[in-house]
Amino acid sequence: MFVADQAPFVYLGVSIFKRKPRARHFQGILNKEKAKLASWKGILFSMMGRVQLVNVVISRMLLYCFYICS
Repeated sequence: MFVADQAPFVYLGVSIFKRKPRARHFQGILNKEKAKLASWKGILFSMMGRVQLVNVVISRMLLYCFYICS
């Protein structure tokens, strides 16, 4: 059981928080994704392909967060 003063905390690599999500709650996820994209070094995607991938991933993360919070 979690106590209210322990939020936010990290569970399975994702910040669990109460109230409205802030940019700092997603910073860890964004850092991990940036590291993964940097490791590909353009072998798999062009720059526009990477931009599109990042946009889709971020939009889906937000939709998932809204689904969980509602």
